Amino acid sequence: MDFAGLIHPDDAERMLSEIDGASREPGLHGIKTARYRHKDGSWRWIEGVASSNMLDHPAFGGMIYYGRGDVTERVLAQERERFLSLVIEQAVAMILVADADGTARYVSKSVEQVLGYEPDEMMGSKPPDLVHPDDVEGLMQWWTRTAANPGAVGHTENRWRHKDGSWRWIAGTLHNLLDDPNVRGMVGAGWGVTERKELEEALRQSEARFRFLASSTPDVVLISESDGALRYISPSIERVLGYTPWQFLKRGIIDNVHPGDVEDLAGSIAQATANPGVRLIGQHRYRHKDGSYRWLEAIVNNEIEPGVGVVSCRDVTERKELEEKLRFLSLLVENAHDIVGVVEADGTTRYVSPSVERVLGYRPEEMIGAKASDYSHPDDLEWQAFRLAEVPNNPAFDPRQESRMRHKDGSWRWIEGVASDMLN
Repeated sequence: MDFAGLIHPDDAERMLSEIDGASREPGLHGIKTARYRHKDGSWRWIEGVASSNMLDHPAFGGMIYYGRGDVTERVLAQERERFLSLVIEQAVAMILVADADGTARYVSKSVEQVLGYEPDEMMGSKPPDLVHPDDVEGLMQWWTRTAANPGAVGHTENRWRHKDGSWRWIAGTLHNLLDDPNVRGMVGAGWGVTERKELEEALRQSEARFRFLASSTPDVVLISESDGALRYISPSIERVLGYTPWQFLKRGIIDNVHPGDVEDLAGSIAQATANPGVRLIGQHRYRHKDGSYRWLEAIVNNEIEPGVGVVSCRDVTERKELEEKLRFLSLLVENAHDIVGVVEADGTTRYVSPSVERVLGYRPEEMIGAKASDYSHPDDLEWQAFRLAEVPNNPAFDPRQESRMRHKDGSWRWIEGVASDMLN
């Protein structure tokens, strides 16, 4: 049988080189471990001890190889150990093995990336030596609970002191392997989460500021999805519409709007949420808890994230009712047969209704800004001046008068008027 044919191809060159070297020098030579093919076709690691060059021996004339035996399991275990060691050393997370009381007896090289220390600097240390004072008590309670339960696994996040003196947030897991004969320790893994914690804190503060502002403003603040589903509503909704935020959230924004305004509001929300930076203003009727409808003026924009609209509403019901009354009165004035005018204290015409054209032939804009005396008959001026002075100061004075006004065609028309003091 060809001895060389039994050696694994990856080991053949090395082994044959060693055998060749041994054959050139008489005496005993050390031989390394190599893989040899078993009769069943598998490869077995055989530990070589030595080879003896007996080529010049008259009775033997050959090479003697001494092998200690099959060490396949040991070699495979060593390979696994080297593999795991390499993985641990290259891992981003720091790995440590500690006694039940927390004393570190192994620390991976990656601790330098996480906390800046060399592994040797942390050997023999305990968590209280490096953990933030405010976190020590909670961490050690957690450690003690985990150490008291064989096989237990726990997770925690705490602040650890970096070598540069700063505090870093470390998320970690701890596995109780004290009863494992191969470990007999607490195995921990930790990785840095400082950036995440800072972002979470910034978000928490931002949300707190937003909620404070939203609860402090008299306006109602809503955050809505593009389909009208509500994500948030400020407490001021109860003062404006009688609902608690939760009651309004359950109903949804569309279900609380007057049927005649639903289409317009839904379109505004969809447009704003689909177009960042767009700012829309609209007025819609919302149902109060008592069944009535209140006019709310809403500003809709999309400035916090895509697909989300922020709606700021304020109650403008009283203003709308006043506007409606003004429109009604304006309609009456504009369509009245009598002339309605507003004159300043100095006699300057500030307003005159359209009916002046039917009565005196002038368009309203021709008379606005002019003095009333410009259109009065000269013989009536003294009486008109007296009357203007007396009406505000003498409640008993008869506000009615008859005087002549010049028509646009130059003729004089007798006009009966009633004056009311609205200066104050």
